[in-house]
Amino acid sequence: MGLMQITPPDAAAEIVSLSLVKKQLRVPEDITDEDELIQGLISSAREVCESRSWRALAVQTFELTLPCFPFGGDGLAILMPRPPLREVLSITYVGEDGADVVMPEADYTVLSVVEPGRILPVNGWPVVTPREAAVRIRYVAGYFPPLIPHAAKVAVQMLVANYFENRGDEAKGVVEIPFGVRTLIRSFECRDKRLCVSLDD
Repeated sequence: MGLMQITPPDAAAEIVSLSLVKKQLRVPEDITDEDELIQGLISSAREVCESRSWRALAVQTFELTLPCFPFGGDGLAILMPRPPLREVLSITYVGEDGADVVMPEADYTVLSVVEPGRILPVNGWPVVTPREAAVRIRYVAGYFPPLIPHAAKVAVQMLVANYFENRGDEAKGVVEIPFGVRTLIRSFECRDKRLCVSLDD
C-alpha cells in the first residue's frame, strides 16, 4: 500500500489565514516583508499536524495504490487513509491483459459520510494482474471549512508561533513540537491504525 499527495492545498485554503496568524505573532497587517515566510510556516505547521494526526486537515488530492483489490476475511471495503474522505475521482487497475482499466463509477459505491470513508464494489471487484500499484485510487480528502476541528487550528497557530520565534534553532534542526501542540493533536488524531499510512517520498 502506498499513498502519494497529488495536489497540495492551495495557500488560500489553509486552515488558518495569514491575517489571523500575523495578529497572533503581533506583526502589523501593513507590514508584509515576512508574509511569504509566515505563509510557508503555516503550511509546514499544518503538514506536521496532518502527519501526526493521520488526517487531511486542508483539502488536497491523494493517490492510494494497492497490489490488488481486497478479498476474503478482510471484507471488500477499501478504507481510505487521511480522513475525511470527500470525493473519489477515479479507480484505475491493471486488467488481466496487463492494460490499465478505468473502473466505471457505476461499479462502485463511495461512503464518505462515515469515518473512515470507504469504497465498496457493487458486484464484486474486478480481477487484476497482481503487482505493486496494480490498483490506483485518486481521491480528494480534507475538511469543509466549518468542520475543521478547532483544536487543529489552534495547534497550527501555536506551531507557527514556535517556528517563528525559534527560526535560528529551526535551521539547526533542533526545534521540537511543544507539549501543548502534541496534546491538541492527540485530541483529533485518527485512532484507526488501518489508516496510518505515511506519504511516499
